[in-house]
Amino acid sequence: MKTQLHICLLSLLMLLGLGACTNDLPMKGDEQSRIEFPASLTLEKIIGVTWRVDAQRLRVLLPTRLDQLSATARPILSVSGGYLHSLQLSKTGQVYATYTIPELGNTIFYYTGSWRLDKDQPEELLLRFGSPVGGDLSCRMKVRRFHLLDNMLHMEAFFVNSEYSFSAELIGKGAQENYWSRETDVIDPSWSARNPLSTEPLEAKALEGSYRVNSEDWKRVTLMDDAVRNLYPLLMSYRLQLRPNGEVILSALPVPRFGVNQFRGRWRVTGSRALLHFDLFPFFGDNKAYPGVFESDYIFPIITSYARQQVDLYLELVRSEEGKLLVRLTEPGVCSVYLTMHRTA
Repeated sequence: MKTQLHICLLSLLMLLGLGACTNDLPMKGDEQSRIEFPASLTLEKIIGVTWRVDAQRLRVLLPTRLDQLSATARPILSVSGGYLHSLQLSKTGQVYATYTIPELGNTIFYYTGSWRLDKDQPEELLLRFGSPVGGDLSCRMKVRRFHLLDNMLHMEAFFVNSEYSFSAELIGKGAQENYWSRETDVIDPSWSARNPLSTEPLEAKALEGSYRVNSEDWKRVTLMDDAVRNLYPLLMSYRLQLRPNGEVILSALPVPRFGVNQFRGRWRVTGSRALLHFDLFPFFGDNKAYPGVFESDYIFPIITSYARQQVDLYLELVRSEEGKLLVRLTEPGVCSVYLTMHRTA
């Protein structure tokens, strides 16, 4: 019963929370300079490894109740909700963090940050990296246990901040190894460099058609203003039609969240990208805390769906493959995601 109550309180707080979050935090100093480690085998072994977080073994400690968290402590909800998915610390001082949210299927939220050694405590690391809720996490990392089990690296670490702390069990293996199949590729820091956006002018006829986006396909999010206050529709399953007459139709979104709706707009090609404009765009989240102008639609007997007014999206092509396109869809300042669009009849 206590566990159920805790989950309910946490879910409520996450819907009511305040603040925004950022991606790709700026680095300080020379990113190419190698950090000199103390004589510690533990530190040398944890650097350069992709560590997957065991969400079932996360333990969060707070000095106050969840519903009394300050705005600066809100990022801990990304951990409390079990969203933290993987961490990688590079030898040149970068942190690469990923998050997943169960409601969004195989969607990876990709964030960057930085780390450095504590001069006074050389066995501890100072980390700062982004999160999809409330901004960046800033904490001190201390490795408690490190061992090899079943031919895999295991680590228990504490992450401590003046406003919150948590402990985590992590399982690691070299990021260059195909340990988690396609998932490994999506979370790898080199993914964007290996999948650059096309700079060639787009042709409208090459884009025209009907597409399906599946929740089972991996998606890579590189910008999200708030993954709790705005459970973004383009990260789910849906159908997108780009018609020759310039009409765009977004449909077949999950009914429990968005009702039985079609969202119509206009699209056109400009240079190397396509512009999609919607007078109404689907929304599921906290419309009282989220900025924008909303409209609502009540569907008997229990569903009330919401839509934001006047939304622009940009579609950019990474590459065209047989029967599908790898693209980046962006709503400026809100969300940017790489995903696969499958052609349908």
